[in-house]
Amino acid sequence: MQATNTKKVTPSNAVTSTVQPEGYTPADEFQDIVETFLYSGLGLFIFAFTFWLIVKISPFSIRREIEEDQNTSLAIIIGSVMIGLSVIIAAAIH
Repeated sequence: MQATNTKKVTPSNAVTSTVQPEGYTPADEFQDIVETFLYSGLGLFIFAFTFWLIVKISPFSIRREIEEDQNTSLAIIIGSVMIGLSVIIAAAIH
């Protein structure tokens, strides 16, 4: 059995989140922040549009069914669709 070459991780050689690639400037960081906000806005827009579309397509009032008639199963289905949509949007944007 061969011995593996292991290196002990110490605070001096640990990888931190502040390590930036060579040539990375504050302008690049600003561009990353702007892109993050743009993609977040795009994701929120798609999410809101899809929820609006579900409300318009349904043959009944979703608000009335959930609030007044206490239709828990409809609330769970709508919530599941929204969670699934959020995962898809996050994966597409990432």
